[in-house]
Amino acid sequence: MGVVIGIILLTVAAFLIAIIIANIKKHGSFDNWLAFCKQQKEEATREMTEAQANAQEWMSQFNESAKILKQTLEPAMFFSRYDSVVSTAKELADASNKGYVNMSIDIKQWLREATENKDKQINEFINKLYRKMLKSVDDSKTASKKIEKINTFFAEMDKYSDKMLPLNLELLKSHREECDNIMKAWEVE
Repeated sequence: MGVVIGIILLTVAAFLIAIIIANIKKHGSFDNWLAFCKQQKEEATREMTEAQANAQEWMSQFNESAKILKQTLEPAMFFSRYDSVVSTAKELADASNKGYVNMSIDIKQWLREATENKDKQINEFINKLYRKMLKSVDDSKTASKKIEKINTFFAEMDKYSDKMLPLNLELLKSHREECDNIMKAWEVE
């Protein structure tokens, strides 16, 4: 049994020596290889230190953007903050994956849900704005003002069509058809 362990240890030692020799050849000398190893360690330490220092700021940005996403009725703010919160979540998840920071929330789970449910979240935002626009249309006195508000809503939403998924564009199309039918009824009256 002892002979087998000895052979295994010699094999592992030979393998490690071969790796070291290959790296020394790759870097030109033993001193160059040691300098390379030291540089790699310093870079990893710097990356960890930066991630730890940035984690507090990233978490603050994440929380602020998530709060704004729930409250805003401005398309420019919603879409820029959506991209920002996902980007920040990716930074936090990366730092967490590398063991640089410990998260009080499951950022990876949040990121997965945000990515998988992006179409639903955007649809909720579109519907919230659509209901607001319909209320505004109901409050308007003249058909021309009502039509103007409807057209303004869709023109504003069209600016962000490149940020939307096919399901979101289908919802907007459905709302537009509904409004077209309402406007046709006003023309008859």
